[in-house]
Amino acid sequence: MDVGSHTQNHAKLTELPQDEAYKQITQSKLELEHMLGAEVRHFCYPYGWFQPEHEKMVRQTGYISATSTRRGRVQAGDNPYALKRIMVARATNPLQFLIKVATAYEDKRK
Repeated sequence: MDVGSHTQNHAKLTELPQDEAYKQITQSKLELEHMLGAEVRHFCYPYGWFQPEHEKMVRQTGYISATSTRRGRVQAGDNPYALKRIMVARATNPLQFLIKVATAYEDKRK
């Protein structure tokens, strides 16, 4: 299991000055690592909102990947700092889950 970071307080990065966005990204990683005693390697952009400078901040902070809210499966060669995701809701049953991960179903959703 991995624990990922999501900023200190679910900040809308695109609405923050760059220094505050950087603080949100870096401090959340440091705080979680301190609490867990383990490296935090993944980041998820709050609300899925980010700009190229946020990708750079995430990379510089030492994360190895970041997730957006764009729907779809990750493909070889995708930007690891703007990964898509598959929507799995509480109501998703096992057959739907299989269809979402094993077919292009989610790739066609926007």
